[in-house]
Amino acid sequence: MTKNPPKFSCPCAVSEHGKPETTGRALPGNATPLSLACGRERLKVCRINGDRKLCARMAQLGVLPGSEIEMICPGRSKQCMVRVMGSTVTLDPLCAEHILVTPL
Repeated sequence: MTKNPPKFSCPCAVSEHGKPETTGRALPGNATPLSLACGRERLKVCRINGDRKLCARMAQLGVLPGSEIEMICPGRSKQCMVRVMGSTVTLDPLCAEHILVTPL
C-alpha cells in the first residue's frame, strides 16, 4: 500500500459525504437507471454511480460509461440480464439501479 495515494477523480466515485462526485458533465435529460429501463432494447451507459468496488466490478464486466448494452430481460425488481460486448451479464437490482442509461 502506498503512503501517498495518487489523487484522481473517478466519475463514479463517492465523496466523503456519501454522495456521488460530480465531474462537471451534465447528464442527458432522458437518463434513467437501468433498473427502470424496461422495454428498451439497446441502451448507452452514461454514468455509474457507486463506490470504487462497484465501479471496478462493472469495468471488469465491460459496463463502462459510453458502452452500448442490449437489454435481454428487464429485472422488474429482480435480476436483469443484459448483453455487453457479446457476453451476457446478470445484474442484481442494486447494481442496475446505479447504472444510468439512455436509449439509442
